[in-house]
Amino acid sequence: MTGWDATRELPLFRGDENGINTRVRTTRHAPARELLLANHEFPGIYIIKAFGPASREFREQAEDAALGVLARHQVSIRVRETKSGSRSCVTLELHVETVDEIILTYERLYALHDLKLIL
Repeated sequence: MTGWDATRELPLFRGDENGINTRVRTTRHAPARELLLANHEFPGIYIIKAFGPASREFREQAEDAALGVLARHQVSIRVRETKSGSRSCVTLELHVETVDEIILTYERLYALHDLKLIL
């Protein structure tokens, strides 16, 4: 089966105040490997948008999640806040070599405590 399988669980790391370090299980995960391979060329650029609170901590955690998989030169970050200033969107532009780098980045992002949504 290809596509999004909401019933599949992956072991992930839940972040505490010091970062990602304890195992949890979640039904949130990256798009299926087959779907990523069918729709993207590797190496290439892949964009993930992570939504959460408009805090420096959330931005840094999202950035650290990507940098835990990729080198600094492979990650570009943009941040936009809502008009109210309560939420933000962290856009991660990833220069990836393999599909596994995307999947691992998703896993690390889903482990962020304050994550609300990923697009």
